Amino acid sequence: MSTKLKNVILLTHFSILTCLIAFYVSFFFTEKFFFDKVFLEKSALHGYLHVNQLSKLEIFGQRSEGERALREFSSTSSKKVLGEYYDADQKQKPFLVIIIGDSFVWGQGVRNESLFPVLLEKKLNSIRPAKVLAFGFPGDTIFDYYKKYRTINEIGLEPDLVIFGLVDNDLILQNYFDENSDTDMQRIFHDCTGPLIKQKKDATYEEEVLESFKDGNKNFCAFSNLLDKLPKRHAIYFNFWPVELQSNVGIITYIKSFQDNGFRVTSPLNEMRSFVQKNDFQIGDIPDFHVSQIDYHPSATAHEIFAQSLFNEITNNNELGFKITKDN
Repeated sequence: MSTKLKNVILLTHFSILTCLIAFYVSFFFTEKFFFDKVFLEKSALHGYLHVNQLSKLEIFGQRSEGERALREFSSTSSKKVLGEYYDADQKQKPFLVIIIGDSFVWGQGVRNESLFPVLLEKKLNSIRPAKVLAFGFPGDTIFDYYKKYRTINEIGLEPDLVIFGLVDNDLILQNYFDENSDTDMQRIFHDCTGPLIKQKKDATYEEEVLESFKDGNKNFCAFSNLLDKLPKRHAIYFNFWPVELQSNVGIITYIKSFQDNGFRVTSPLNEMRSFVQKNDFQIGDIPDFHVSQIDYHPSATAHEIFAQSLFNEITNNNELGFKITKDN
């Protein structure tokens, strides 16, 4: 090979490498300082979903895996979507964790590799084989969580652990919600009177949250009825934003309802405090916990904290079934 050709090849490789580095630096800089202008409500890479994408959930990759399976809804197709572990030898079957929730579980504003279900799976796999499947979708409520849990059982996934992600708007129904959509929902709502609280354009977020937890409406009544149908054994109810850090009466009422009825409720309070102490922040002044100044969904930093908190709970509590034995 001539010297001239070698120089051309080296120059080409150098140019390509320089372009890749420049692209990465530019992307990182834009994402960090101009997120709201460039990515907010636009980027599928960050989980921003539009109505015309509902039939193309595969473009969202791993974050849409569980949702796609439920929408196909048949044992064969769902198992095909959900992974190869169905074909594994029974002794090698991974510890299966199901996470159900709304846009927090979907991971709006965060890239796939930074989602807490993805991070949790990696952490659990460092101890023993594990599979974490996320069934999160923007706008879902506690009633949607239950319907998904019910469907998961009908499909026959048989998870070893189910995690429900709790947020303060879990009782605010979408406009398309139908309390008579199936027999189960009819039973849950049958003895409930008063207004059915749905999203309103003329109400603030705080007003909607408080209204959804009032005793005199169907939402809170139906939620109280729903508690008897939700699992307690091998289940975690994860409160993303600890009540100790909030003044919202609605979320306090919500979490207390679970606790008073014997559900295992956890939050990342200890992990958030550790983060604050480690980074010398005041806990009320941590912008890294949110995607941006406009999007208050959890940031990549918050997802890391969620993953660590759940990992600690799962590995330190033998009742949840992750305990290491000779048979694992």
